[in-house]
Amino acid sequence: MIIVYTGDGKGKTEAAFGLALRAVGTGLKTAIVQFMKTEEWWSGERNAIRLYSIPIDIYIMGAGFSWDRPKGFKSHEESAKKAWEKVKSLIRKGMEIIICDEINVALKLGFLNINEVCSLIESSFKERKDRHICMTGRDAPKDILEISDYVTEFVEVKHPFSKGIEAIKGIDY
Repeated sequence: MIIVYTGDGKGKTEAAFGLALRAVGTGLKTAIVQFMKTEEWWSGERNAIRLYSIPIDIYIMGAGFSWDRPKGFKSHEESAKKAWEKVKSLIRKGMEIIICDEINVALKLGFLNINEVCSLIESSFKERKDRHICMTGRDAPKDILEISDYVTEFVEVKHPFSKGIEAIKGIDY
């Protein structure tokens, strides 16, 4: 199954981590590849997985967030390509659930070839009952939405950031 969590609202990564917990709780081999986030970007979800030794493989491979693609953005593109290579290796290893956190952002910014990504995802996950992929991030490309089986759009209705309230530990990260 091909699953997409997209939109401008909060909760895409949390939903994907929840999916990963559910999967590992039912005995499925599960991995998370983070395309934009870095090790310095602390998160309660990653911390909980490590703290409680939950058997989810996490690969933090990003070079940091960016909402546009300025010239000289080579480190982000290289990081995204390495993360995509990791996803391909996890597919070859027979991983049953792969979460590609923020891959939609990497695709939107052109760090990855959309045709290659769609082709591999479709051939590896479409119509498969034993293997699933979840892709998160704002602005999921139309091509990704078209091949997906399950799409949820997160819509911001109200958020404390708009009132100047900073991110809250345990709620926002």
